[in-house]
Formats: sequence, C-alpha cells, structure tokens
Amino acid sequence: GYKPFVEACIDAGQKTEALKYIPKLTDPGERSEAYARLNMTEEAKKAASEANNGDELFGRLKSTLAQNTLIDTLRDRLSFQGTY
Repeated sequence: GYKPFVEACIDAGQKTEALKYIPKLTDPGERSEAYARLNMTEEAKKAASEANNGDELFGRLKSTLAQNTLIDTLRDRLSFQGTY
C-alpha cells in the first residue's frame, strides 16, 4: 500500500510529495491521520467522517489536532456518541 510512502514523506518534511499519495490510501482512517499530521484540519475531518470507526478516530484526531473544538463540533453534528 501507499501508507509507508506517506509516512516517509511526512517524516522527511516533504508535504507536497506526501499529498500525492494520501488520496491513494484506501482506509479513511489512515487518510485522516495523515492529513492531521500535516495540520490539514478540514481534510482530516472529512476523511474521519468517512470512517466506520468514527468515535475512535475522532478521539485520536482530537489529541492530534490543535483545533479540538472543531473536532467536537463536527462529532456532535454527525451524532457520534462517546466520551472524549
């Protein structure tokens, strides 16, 4: 898969290169986390909303992204139940 390429690009500080591979990740959770690592909040939220494990993923994103209130708002809008 493309995940190792994305991780290597992010670790090397190559955002532009990473952005070539992130859309190719088939798992929305992996896409969301990759975007979060690049501080691309909107893209991370969109990918997270596509994931089946939304509660778990939103919890991880909340700890990754600085804009926690946006994650809380999106989670509430999508009616995910859980404790954060």
